[in-house]
Amino acid sequence: MERASIFSIHTIISGENPEYIIINGRALDKITVGSKLYSLDTALDEKSCTVVAIDRNAEDVSSLGVMDFGTISIKTENELFLETQYLYGELVNKYIPTITFDQAKRMAQESAKEDLSQYVKDSTPFLAEVVLEGECCWFFFHNPDIEIPEYAWATRMLSVKAVSKKGDMNKTYNYSDDPIKLNDYLQTMSSYFKRKGT
Repeated sequence: MERASIFSIHTIISGENPEYIIINGRALDKITVGSKLYSLDTALDEKSCTVVAIDRNAEDVSSLGVMDFGTISIKTENELFLETQYLYGELVNKYIPTITFDQAKRMAQESAKEDLSQYVKDSTPFLAEVVLEGECCWFFFHNPDIEIPEYAWATRMLSVKAVSKKGDMNKTYNYSDDPIKLNDYLQTMSSYFKRKGT
């Protein structure tokens, strides 16, 4: 068993009370007040903390949704190691990849060809050369040289093929204009595939 990441740590703020830690970052899955989070990707229940307060846009809230940016206050009853980039959630089955990068790329190319062939009149590649790799998936991007008309808004909006290392694929959002958000989203999708086991 292992854990799926649930919160991307951007900055840690020292509070007045040493029992509490305040963390700015982005939720990679839903987090609520009372959620138990872990500082290490381990099957053991040590190094845990509890969310005692959540702030989003200077407003106290009871939860953060997937990809929401906010501040969580956590109470820890043991020593946490927050050198990590993520906090982790529930235990899930160990993720064992079953396809290769080349197989994933072929899947992404076929999907991009279906989506983009009507907009390509020459031998322009359907995918960009840039590929991002997460723990459980790869991100393949539509070639930005392909002009997609405004009316094809769904194709424009869902211009990334997230292919899991077990062969599951989702068309999803492209946050390339914000590298931090893009990295968080790669981790979100990777954790999503890990929790699903696909």
